[in-house]
Amino acid sequence: MDTLTLNSKGQITIPAHVRKSLDLKPGSTLKLYLDPKGKGFTITKTASILDFVGVLPKSKRAYTVEEMNEGMVTAIAKHATSEE
Repeated sequence: MDTLTLNSKGQITIPAHVRKSLDLKPGSTLKLYLDPKGKGFTITKTASILDFVGVLPKSKRAYTVEEMNEGMVTAIAKHATSEE
C-alpha cells in the first residue's frame, strides 16, 4: 500500500510504479468517485474506445445493425431479469 500526501495546492503524486502499471502518461485522464458516505474515494483511469480494440474475438461473419440491436436488447433484458 502506498501513502499519498496532499501538497499545498491540493495535488497528490501518483507513485511511479502505479503510473507504469496503469500506463499513465502526461495528459491521461482519471475519474474520482466518492463513496456514498463521502468518507473515501476511488480513482480510475478513463478508457478510450481504442483501448478495447482486439478484446473480442473476430466474428466469422458481419452482422447487420438490426442483428446487433436485437442482440443488445436480448442481453439487456436477460441482465435486467437476472438481478431481481
